[in-house]
Amino acid sequence: MAVTVLYTNLRGQPSQLAKYLVEWKPNMTAKEVIETCLGEAQAQTIENDLKDNKQEIMVSWWHKPSGKISEIGGLGTTLSEIEDDSIVTINYENQNTTQTQIDESIQWVLRQNM
Repeated sequence: MAVTVLYTNLRGQPSQLAKYLVEWKPNMTAKEVIETCLGEAQAQTIENDLKDNKQEIMVSWWHKPSGKISEIGGLGTTLSEIEDDSIVTINYENQNTTQTQIDESIQWVLRQNM
């Protein structure tokens, strides 16, 4: 049982695209999943960016077996529990992000879910 994390940071050149597989444990939160692959400091930065409602971040999840997804607009916190066999996506972009970067990251994410 695992959770897939897809991290994209399109705020600079080159884009950062990374995929992680994290062993799932009962009652695991999205923050714990993120800490496992990106470290505690980055997980806290992501949580703070969500709490501060920063417009350059979007975090969402999809539970593949049930088809359930996070709310429209993504998560407001990473403290919610994540089910096994889920995909968590973390995306950063800003005014410097090009349409080419966006297109390439969308294609990359789609290839990861095949």
